[in-house]
Amino acid sequence: MPRTFEPDQLLTALIDAFLKDGHFVHAKRGKMYVLVVTDEAGEERSSEFCLSDIADHMAKGMSK
Repeated sequence: MPRTFEPDQLLTALIDAFLKDGHFVHAKRGKMYVLVVTDEAGEERSSEFCLSDIADHMAKGMSK
């Protein structure tokens, strides 16, 4: 029997996980993003990832 995964459920789980790790989650242009800041060898870097797109991609892959 095929399973269907909803992007909203996965998005909620991703948001919760990143917030628990202390990352900054915010909305922009109708999508949710996370800002991840790393400090390697005294050099601080930041990267922004679209959690909405990740959840959508995951849901499509898992719903087969």
